[in-house]
Amino acid sequence: MKNFLLITSDTTGVLARITSIVSAVGVNIAAVSAFPSGKEGTAVVHLRLYADAIESERIRRRLSKLVDVRAVYNGTEPVNAA
Repeated sequence: MKNFLLITSDTTGVLARITSIVSAVGVNIAAVSAFPSGKEGTAVVHLRLYADAIESERIRRRLSKLVDVRAVYNGTEPVNAA
C-alpha cells in the first residue's frame, strides 16, 4: 500500500485527472480524500493506492507532470508546511 499527498490547484476536474492517471497505470485506489488547504485556490489530495514500487514511481512521475499538481509527496518524504 502506497500513500501520496498532493498539493493541487482547487479547480474543477483536478481529482478526475489524478484518478485517471492512477487508472491508466492499472492501480486500484484504496482511499482518496480531498480538502481545501489554508491558501486560497489550493487543495490537498491524499491517495492510498494498492501499488508496488515500480507502479508507485510511474504514478509519481505522471502526477508531477500535471499542470494543476503543484507538489507530490510519497509516504517517505517529509512535507514542508510553510
